[in-house]
Amino acid sequence: MKKSSFLAGIQWGLSMLILMEYVFPYLSTGELNLEWWNVLIWLLGGMLFGMTMYLFSKSKLQKHF
Repeated sequence: MKKSSFLAGIQWGLSMLILMEYVFPYLSTGELNLEWWNVLIWLLGGMLFGMTMYLFSKSKLQKHF
């Protein structure tokens, strides 16, 4: 579960980075402006998303004793 949550966070962060920093600016203005702090923001967002998915999935598990 930790691995799948980690991979989901990485996938979300990378897809948002590509869409928000490359695709949408290129479609609207035709210019690309990628700075290191934008990459950092999306990486932190991906980590937060992955941790949230892990905690949500962990809370939904049923314990069988």
